[in-house]
Amino acid sequence: MESIRGAVGRALILVVLLAQGAPPAWAEAATESGGGVPGPRDDLPVQIVVLVDQSGSLTPAAVEAEREAASRIAQSAIRPGTSVAVLGFASAPAEGQTSVDRICPLLKTDDEIGKQRLSECVRDIRGRTEREGDDTDFVEAFRTARDVFASSPDREAHRAVFLLTDGRLDVGDNAVYGDGTRAQRDARAEKALFEEVLPALKQDGVQVWPLGFGEADRVKLKEYAAAGAQDTCNANAPEPRAIVVGGPGEVHAAVDEAYESVLCQRAGPITKGTPPPGGQTDLYVDIPQVATTGSIEVVKKEPKIRVSYFDPDGRKVPDAGSQDESTFLRSGGDGPVEALRITDPKPGRWRVNLVAPEGVAEREVTARIVWQGRLDSMISADPPAPVPGSRVTVQVQLRTRVDVVDPAEFEGMVFAAEVSGRDLPATPIALNDEGKSPDRTAGDGRFTGGFAVPATAKGAFTVVGSVGGRGLVGDSSPYHGQISPTPPPVTGRFGVDSGEVTPGAALAGRLTLRNVSGTARTYTLRLAEVREDAGASVEPGRVKVPASSDVTVDVTLRFDERAVLGPVSGRIQAVAGKQDKPVAEGLFSGTLVEPPSLLERFWWLFGALLALLAAAVSTLVVLVRGRRRERDARGLTAVLSRNGATLHRLDCGGGWAATFRFSVRTGDGPPRLDRSHGGADGYVAWRTDGGTIMLRKPYGSPVELVPGRGEDIGDGYSLAVEDRRMSGGPGYGTSPGGPGGIHGDAPHPPPPGPPPSGASRPWGGDPLLD
Repeated sequence: MESIRGAVGRALILVVLLAQGAPPAWAEAATESGGGVPGPRDDLPVQIVVLVDQSGSLTPAAVEAEREAASRIAQSAIRPGTSVAVLGFASAPAEGQTSVDRICPLLKTDDEIGKQRLSECVRDIRGRTEREGDDTDFVEAFRTARDVFASSPDREAHRAVFLLTDGRLDVGDNAVYGDGTRAQRDARAEKALFEEVLPALKQDGVQVWPLGFGEADRVKLKEYAAAGAQDTCNANAPEPRAIVVGGPGEVHAAVDEAYESVLCQRAGPITKGTPPPGGQTDLYVDIPQVATTGSIEVVKKEPKIRVSYFDPDGRKVPDAGSQDESTFLRSGGDGPVEALRITDPKPGRWRVNLVAPEGVAEREVTARIVWQGRLDSMISADPPAPVPGSRVTVQVQLRTRVDVVDPAEFEGMVFAAEVSGRDLPATPIALNDEGKSPDRTAGDGRFTGGFAVPATAKGAFTVVGSVGGRGLVGDSSPYHGQISPTPPPVTGRFGVDSGEVTPGAALAGRLTLRNVSGTARTYTLRLAEVREDAGASVEPGRVKVPASSDVTVDVTLRFDERAVLGPVSGRIQAVAGKQDKPVAEGLFSGTLVEPPSLLERFWWLFGALLALLAAAVSTLVVLVRGRRRERDARGLTAVLSRNGATLHRLDCGGGWAATFRFSVRTGDGPPRLDRSHGGADGYVAWRTDGGTIMLRKPYGSPVELVPGRGEDIGDGYSLAVEDRRMSGGPGYGTSPGGPGGIHGDAPHPPPPGPPPSGASRPWGGDPLLD
């Protein structure tokens, strides 16, 4: 399973260490550190209405940029259950006109049909003419947005309004705001906006995110944001605010911030590229390991550009359906903004391939990843039943997504805990995973802290552990304990290893129990809060503790051979019989992974075999090369002699050759040796593996050439073969008194006088030697 990626690393998460103290001090410290206790996760749907300014001040380029921005808002929402509607607004100066155009109804963004309809209907965003009403009626725009929410049967949804505008409230031509001057009508509209419409939206829990550009009124937009609901998806998300940028094309960063607050999602950096006409180019986006949902957004502006998506393994993914552990849904392919939504995406670098057909203009294309992570946590307290005046150790850890390894991906994440009870004022607990007391092991993903039980405390207490952060839908988990008036007779502590485990295998642990009573006791070990499809069991099932003794036993957490792969976590407890309250409790976490392949299990053996094979191949290569060198005919020289005088010499020469072929010419002209390529009159010389020189004449069987003796070839001629490999001594097949090896003594000069009949020049006394 692709979500199996190791244990949480030591420096993964920016932990907010909350100082001990009264609640007001804690709250202030949390604010200064960048985030308080993460809010609880909820799975309620989200409804968003996008209000798009269509007033006459918009240029055609601005209208196109608004279409792109609205399309991006619609395509960027990746939280399950999110719906988006788009309304265009301007003004209604004449009776029978309307200030608002309902461009897109509420449509689901996690539905193939809904996303496609959104990508199509945003094309209807346009600029109004003066006759149609081209002023700016914010009042009617917000009022219509509230009507859209009211028409939905889902009353529990979180809601937000995005206002895209380049201007300010302007209803001077709208008779609906009474008689009088333009200023008087604007004043009445503003009064209705702040005393009626925006308060109603706030009462409905609707956030307001004004996204202004150009000459937008920053002060008024800021007031609009403050007038809406201030709730966010978690305590780490930014509160609603007005964001004003240079133009509608720069609204995207503002949308990202708003969505971080509304949907708890984050956007990665934008990458850019321009595919040439008839060519292609690649863009790359990185999906973090903590992401459980992602969307690759491509802004191409030219619909004819074809886009393909490839996962980190280089595999092309489908437009819809599943591949590996991921599910895909593509939308907006024929519009300016398209998106590939991925559930449980494979982390790593994704490739976006862009192909531009011939004839299209060069257009810059951008791509980025929008992602969200959903977390679950669990909490434990040790001892589970503390006595007044004692200290309690608290642990908070992730139940899912325990395999994150990149610290940068968790920047801003918050682990926190708070204890409260009848005699315990609400007090934050500082947590750490750095190996600082009471944390035992740095980097194991178990964030540990502690608190002191007041000497006069009694009754129940509750510890709430929380985890959250930017781009993350967090979680809160409570632990309910009871202060014991007297020390319990038996106390204990669990320690369980974490890490990867295969189905049928086990995690190892240890349990230590101390019995201070005079009675032997038996405790049952059990597991709690473990997913059923893991098939987990604990061994041994029971542990007996003698009176006044300490016992330490090894514990095994075994998983069924048919266990479903993925993260697995839970509690291990020691209880007395059917007693619910444990005397000892510990948390464990691991990841069920596929069994290793044969190669992974016996890698050392395969490595040794490969080393032996490599050595054998190397030896064989050396032997083959050595044999090839031994048999190389290069270095052989044929020598033709008569009556002890050398008539002609011929070297083998050239590249590597297994044989040296030549012929003897004694007919026309001086006797000589010529190279031969076969034939009845050909001679062949070669080396054997032992280095012996063999010669085959045109007739007869091969003969071994003996050093110091030539081979008679008839008519008084003698043939010898010299070997330049020889360090000295006579050549092979030379006659007594004939020439030696090439490193031996030089041949005797021929006697003076005319050369014998048929001898080649030069000869002794030959003028060529002068």
